[in-house]
Amino acid sequence: MLPGMKQDAGAKAYADAVAAVIRRRRESADLSMHRLSEGAGLSQPMIGLIERGIHAPTVATLFRIAKTLGTTPAALLAEVEATPIPPETGSKAKVPRTNVINPARKKPSIKSAKATPAKKRPKPL
Repeated sequence: MLPGMKQDAGAKAYADAVAAVIRRRRESADLSMHRLSEGAGLSQPMIGLIERGIHAPTVATLFRIAKTLGTTPAALLAEVEATPIPPETGSKAKVPRTNVINPARKKPSIKSAKATPAKKRPKPL
């Protein structure tokens, strides 16, 4: 994902599930993050980002991690698929905005206060 882009809740849930499976498999294989990164040809910080769910691995990266873990991407993804993913909360649900005072108006009317000019300070002598 590009910097500055927001990840939706569903994508984040799957990234977290992939992260948990990779970490669990790495720990059960008794591999350090350093050894996994060397075997997969990735940097150790990248493995950390993947295992924390901050960065979702590309397909090529998933293949390299799976090979280093002695498994297949399909087996990793089968574990991810078996992981219960919480349903998306209503973060994307659009709620119509209505004015409580006048429901016929779609947007609430907000009167902005006029900016008052700053007081001038007397010049020092």
